[in-house]
Amino acid sequence: MSEKRYRKTKIMEYCRDKNVLHLGFVQHNDWERKIQEGDWLHEKINDVAKRLIGIDYMEDAVEIIRDRYSYEVYYADVTNSNDMMRIRDKCKDVPIQVIICGELIPQVDNPGIMLDNIKMFMDKETILVITAPNPWSYDRVGLIKNGVYESEWLNTFHVSWYTHQTLKQLLERFGYREMDYGYYYSDREVSAPAWKRWIKAIIPLKRWNYPEAMYDGLFFVSKRS
Repeated sequence: MSEKRYRKTKIMEYCRDKNVLHLGFVQHNDWERKIQEGDWLHEKINDVAKRLIGIDYMEDAVEIIRDRYSYEVYYADVTNSNDMMRIRDKCKDVPIQVIICGELIPQVDNPGIMLDNIKMFMDKETILVITAPNPWSYDRVGLIKNGVYESEWLNTFHVSWYTHQTLKQLLERFGYREMDYGYYYSDREVSAPAWKRWIKAIIPLKRWNYPEAMYDGLFFVSKRS
């Protein structure tokens, strides 16, 4: 088994000292709570990035965040080519090195259009990081086995699921090449008490040692073909 990726921790590693474009940065209506709890991904990226630009379609939230926190953020629909060209023109002085598309692709009606639009910001060395929840995760499979179905726990913004293979095929179809395709492990593990992490490390319980294909989500790193 390869080394575990923790989603936010790994994203921050890729973003450190880089010019970063963060797509869907608002994180729904939870952003204020996440800021209060110190768990807002955009803020975490901002702490390590050289320059950070955010894009989101939640126009009111974008304006509030820009005015209140002075982040460089813009309203745009990632599936609207005109919107994305407008943002590209605003930021044409910034060579984007990393694009973060975190948990966004399951919410997008037309993912192929989004993937084409993202290329406006990429050169051959720009990396695209996509994360998405894994439908075959241990916890989700367990919920279904116990009769707790999607209607009771699925994020209401989501309109699709991706598996490792279907996301791989989608990226290939739209002109991306694989750099590092794998899975991420829950960020909850990072903040778990030391004694709990120690117990998990030494006691090989099935619940704690399931295969990578049943981790919480997908963590894909691509470049343009």
